[in-house]
Parts: sequence; C-alpha cells; structure tokens
Amino acid sequence: MLEEIQAAPFLRERGVPVEHTGLADALLEALGRPGDHPRRPARRLTEEEIRQGLALLTGGGGVEEFRRRVRDLAARAACGVTGAEAVVARFGSLVNVESEGNWGVVSNLPPVHVAVVGIDQVVWDYDEALAVVRGVAACAWGARLGSYVSVVTGPSSTSDVAGRNVRGMHGPGTVHVILLDNGRRAALERGFGELLYCLRCGACLEVCPAYARLGRAFGGPYWGGRGVAAAALAEGPEGARRLGLEACLLDGRCREACPLGIDVPQALAHLRGQA
Repeated sequence: MLEEIQAAPFLRERGVPVEHTGLADALLEALGRPGDHPRRPARRLTEEEIRQGLALLTGGGGVEEFRRRVRDLAARAACGVTGAEAVVARFGSLVNVESEGNWGVVSNLPPVHVAVVGIDQVVWDYDEALAVVRGVAACAWGARLGSYVSVVTGPSSTSDVAGRNVRGMHGPGTVHVILLDNGRRAALERGFGELLYCLRCGACLEVCPAYARLGRAFGGPYWGGRGVAAAALAEGPEGARRLGLEACLLDGRCREACPLGIDVPQALAHLRGQA
C-alpha cells in the first residue's frame, strides 16, 4: 500500500528520513534494484548480490546485525509507518501477517504508529481477518500461516501500575489508521469491484507475458495487469496507457493463475473500450 502511493519518495523529497525495515526491500534499495514481486521482492537476487547488499547495509555484519540495526532505528524513530492485511471494523483492530517480524517492531517501538490500508481491506470481524491472513500465506508463500501474525487494537495501554490506565507503556501512545481510496470506490461504482478481491499474492505476475517483457513498467506501483486497471480507475485513461493498457494480450493466463479467479483481461478490455 505504501508503494502504491509512493510514500517513501514523497517523504524523502520533503526532507523526512525514511528507512526500510524489511530485509528484502532494504537489500534492493542498497543495490539500486527494483523488486519484481509484491510478496517476495528480492527472490531473484543471487547469493553474491545478497552478500554485497548486506555489506552495504551493515558493513559486513550479516543478517543479525541488520535485525539489530532495525530495532535500534525503530526505537529512535519518531513514527512507524506500516500497511496491514486487514482492518477489523467490529473492534478497530489492525491485522497483519509477515515472515520477518519487522512489522511488529515498527508498529510497537516508535511512539506513533501510522497504518495505511485500502478501504477494500476493511472486514467485519476476526474470522474474516483470519481468512484473509490464511489466504495471503497460502497464495503468497505456500504456507498455512505466516511466521508472524500481529493484531493491534489502538494505542498501547496498561493498568498494572496503581490501577491507573496509562498509554504508551508497552507500545505506541498514538495510533492513526489512514483508509486509502485511490480509485477503489470508482471500481465499485463502475462495475470493476472484482478487482478489489486481490490479495496481492503475485500469482498473476508469474504467468503474464506482458510483465515478463516489460517488468515493473507494466502496472507500475500497482503491479501487473490488475495494476493497469487500478491505474485507470485512480488516475484516468492517461495513467492506464502510461502503465501498459495496450500491452496486455488478454489471453486469460492471469485469470487462471489467480486463486480468486479475478478476470483482469475482461476489465482491461472494457477499459480499453472506454479510454
């Protein structure tokens, strides 16, 4: 979600220092390489490239040194900014699944936690959130569940000391949740609501001829053919054309690979007719 809105470049241009806490994203940034998958961005790095990236990040300290550095950075940061897999409307909770544990560090150590999530990620209760988490783990990593599942419900608080409720004792004292539209309401209103089922698992990218040829230029920060459709709804026809509206072969391979059967080719065909 943060990549969709280009949050890091936006903040850096305004003098706000930004540090990636995920190892894959940090390695890619250190090497000056773009990621090619929304869930496994550094999957194509060689062993030598990983060593080079770690040397740049830690001075030769390796993965454990990187983890220590992340904890130190988070402890000193004024604000931790994350996404999330789901927002539970009934209890006001953020739910996330990950494989490294850095989400928990970023959402707990700084005094302020800001989460940016799409309006399509709002679910009613924990059962629905768990279904999303299990779907992401299965489709993105082939696992029953991720290594870390986190639930955050408002600011940290405790009544352990003299029976008084105190915020910020074991985590952030302030939590902000930003609900992002960016074309999502337009998708519902224009009959493209199926696009909002996407788990961002990346299965469609594995079989897409246009993505294999164009890479991140196809779909940009929205990823692949589904991203082209999202760009059309968020930015209009010019945005879609810029990110490859005419590049898709409409052959349906992505629909067959998608665990939810999202018919991206049909959406793109309609959008081409409207462009």
